[in-house]
Amino acid sequence: MNPLISVVIPVYNKAAFVEATLKSIADQSYENFEIIIVNDGSTDDSLDCIEAFFNSTEKKLNYNIISQVNKGLSNARNTGIEHCNGKLVFFLDADDFWHEEFLKRMVYLFNIYPDTNCFGSRFRRFKNRNDPSKQSKVNSTELIVDFFKTCRYGPYISQSSFGFKKSLYPTIKYDESIDYAEDIDMYIQLFQTETLAIDHSELVFVRTHVDGQMTSTDFTKKRIINLDKYESIAKKNKSLKRFIDFYRYCFGSDYKALGNIERFKIITKPINPNNLNTKQKTLLALPPWLLKTIKSTKRILS
Repeated sequence: MNPLISVVIPVYNKAAFVEATLKSIADQSYENFEIIIVNDGSTDDSLDCIEAFFNSTEKKLNYNIISQVNKGLSNARNTGIEHCNGKLVFFLDADDFWHEEFLKRMVYLFNIYPDTNCFGSRFRRFKNRNDPSKQSKVNSTELIVDFFKTCRYGPYISQSSFGFKKSLYPTIKYDESIDYAEDIDMYIQLFQTETLAIDHSELVFVRTHVDGQMTSTDFTKKRIINLDKYESIAKKNKSLKRFIDFYRYCFGSDYKALGNIERFKIITKPINPNNLNTKQKTLLALPPWLLKTIKSTKRILS
């Protein structure tokens, strides 16, 4: 009998974290799931750590390890979906982890919102040097009909706290032509037509790395989401346009802070000024050196 849930874990050089990630899955109170691990060409000991975990755990787990040459995060996720046997597909990055009740709560959402195709929970960010506290227990669920309006200043979900019915694939899939903001592209694809059933408890812990901050060279080499391809659709969807403009602001401010004025101008030109607040407009107008200082200070203090 096929499991109800498939858990897809893309792995690339996460030897330091993947054991904790796998343990959080093994500790789930809900047990009718399989684990699909896509080792995306790791050059560290990730694969050895994964195999050592499964060989040492006392819990009988249904898992499949797929190794491939490095093709990127989006391809790894798509490859994982293709190998899933479950009706529901959830994703967990190899340096994040779940509260033990996460899958149980997702099945609850699946049962009370049978016509919904997408499910998720709130999440909490934590730094390498900190351990996250227990989840915020809200005991509140909601069906989000207009995702772009509700999440216009940032999604309530992360890729590690989110899943959907496998039947949506391959009509909906990760865009393998980009390697930055793949999650935002997926949300735009999905929530033009789909609703989201969400548990407002923070059931997922997302690691924020404090080492290896992105440099100007790193960011400018990234193939970011092509927001232009959604502009024609956004003309008929005001909340989508506001959502897109928010990310134009985010990416544009990063480009400007890093001194890439050409990319800054290209990505911010289509913004409707009415979709930005006063603070956002002020930040975009700052000189690059001052914007960079503000962003650096914010990272240090966060």
